[in-house]
Amino acid sequence: VNDLSFSVPRGAIVGLIGPNGSGKTTAINLLTGEVAADHGTALFQGTDILQLDSFEVCRSRVARTFQLVRTLEGMTVRETILVARMFGSHPTTPALAASDVEILLERTGLSEQGDLYGSQLTYIDQKRVELARALATQPQLLLLDEWLAGLNPTELQIGIQLIDKIRREGV
Repeated sequence: VNDLSFSVPRGAIVGLIGPNGSGKTTAINLLTGEVAADHGTALFQGTDILQLDSFEVCRSRVARTFQLVRTLEGMTVRETILVARMFGSHPTTPALAASDVEILLERTGLSEQGDLYGSQLTYIDQKRVELARALATQPQLLLLDEWLAGLNPTELQIGIQLIDKIRREGV
């Protein structure tokens, strides 16, 4: 990633567009501390997040989804979101996080799937879990790495509406 520069105003939805191999996922990996930067800066609320480890970026209220869905084997949807809520930007106990998890299940359309495992879900629901997990960290900046990729037209509309709803709610 060379000479990349952009700003994201609060409440905006901004797309990073380019051909395969152009560095879109790498840019997200740099911003979230998954990959260390050789040089440059990325300011978020006055802090250069390129200097932070991934857990520190999360604590700075930046979250992301992954291009390839990553479900957690052996954990239910509810447990997956609970862990993210417990160790996100404002760490807490399971008891205090539990009500937030129920709200996130409802918010992302997963209320009926809370006790299922990732392997039991449809692709769109796996994507929703990925989104709910990111939201559980209580981000102010949410980076979606090809979150809508692979969805059929109906699922695509559902996904667009969900992201717009989340933007209107302040992320």
